[in-house]
Amino acid sequence: TYCDWYIELTKTRLNGDNAEAKLAAENVLVYVLSGILNEQSLTEYSFECHPSPSAAELSTMQGKQQDLSGYIQLDATVRKWATPLATRLTPDGKTTYQTAQAIASYVRNSASYDTRTPRMPRDQKNFARWFLEESDTGYCVHFATAATVLLQAAGIPARFVTGYYAQVQEGETVSVYSDQSHAWAEYWLPGFGWTVLEATPPD
Repeated sequence: TYCDWYIELTKTRLNGDNAEAKLAAENVLVYVLSGILNEQSLTEYSFECHPSPSAAELSTMQGKQQDLSGYIQLDATVRKWATPLATRLTPDGKTTYQTAQAIASYVRNSASYDTRTPRMPRDQKNFARWFLEESDTGYCVHFATAATVLLQAAGIPARFVTGYYAQVQEGETVSVYSDQSHAWAEYWLPGFGWTVLEATPPD
């Protein structure tokens, strides 16, 4: 379920609960960021496709780290809980890419996918902890939140992203509907940039 290509949209993007868009591309998996104003009410989009580096290349990526301190800030209580777990999952010597993959694997295997997952009880304050330690099920929001928190606790700049997910085959145009909304984590990989981390298991 990992993105085979990294997509950069060249026009405005989906916005709105009932949004529909048509995407045409080569054989790619598409992650579409939401929340961008669609002032011209466009419903068809084109985008450029950039081949992603291999896993071996990603594991050795190096580059100047930008000031992304805002993407590793956690509530003190959350950090106190998350840091020991992130440290246990990511021993010294792992690259940023390897650390992210270890976190994704842990989160992905922590619960079963179920869109009927109940709300977090009102007496709970730490959503990621409740999901990883007490809930047996979750959906994309749960898995992406937990992954983002653990990445940040590991000192890796990360952000929680919502948007839409669609699989596009070469030479085809597909429609993307609101029920294809999705959430995922992205982390900053030095030498490459923001990188999708898919921690949600197949439904």
